[in-house]
Amino acid sequence: MALPLRKPGSLDAARRTLGQVFTPRPIADWMAAYVCAHRPAHLLDPAVGDGVFIDAVADFCRRGKQSFPRMDAFEIDAPTWRRFLARPNGAAQCRCEDFVLADIPRRYDAIIANPPYVRHHSIEKSSRVFEAMDRLLGEKIPRTMNLYGLFLLRIASLLSRRGMAAVITPAEWLNADFGVSLKRHLLSENLLDGLVHFDHAASVFDGVLTTASIVLLRRDRLPDDPVHFN
Repeated sequence: MALPLRKPGSLDAARRTLGQVFTPRPIADWMAAYVCAHRPAHLLDPAVGDGVFIDAVADFCRRGKQSFPRMDAFEIDAPTWRRFLARPNGAAQCRCEDFVLADIPRRYDAIIANPPYVRHHSIEKSSRVFEAMDRLLGEKIPRTMNLYGLFLLRIASLLSRRGMAAVITPAEWLNADFGVSLKRHLLSENLLDGLVHFDHAASVFDGVLTTASIVLLRRDRLPDDPVHFN
């Protein structure tokens, strides 16, 4: 998939601790076009960070002269959350709260995300987080699962009947032990619509040497709909 990527840089200590790895704008634009193609009424960004996805969605809707969806967001880092709220013409309602553990009664037509890249042994309140996901899915989640895998599972659970999601993650879950249960769940629910896999030589995440992929989910897939690979 040909997308322009920014040059690798470095992450400061605070961003590393929180697993914050920001998304290049051209990739955010592509993801926004995927989730907004069916004119969603409600959209969620569960790890808003610097707001690149909210901006990309707003610009896509503006260019297409379509109504803006109601946009909700989460950000666990209070300073980042305050900076987001201070932005002019903020288009999203943002909660400073842990997305994985939050009470979210709504289901969303569109979800767009770059989940934090935090390994299982660094997840705060890990037992509480994993137990919450066990209850959500009705099965025991591998305790080796990275935080972005937990985000993927929670995102899948929040899609409306016509919901679509685009989630950019490291590609390691496709071959990791914890990825087995993740893939099994997404396939058993017939949610996996496509995978965009970036070249190993491409530097997608600023300052992080890992291969990236975009996971595309769609709730209204038919039983014989294929999974697309790019």
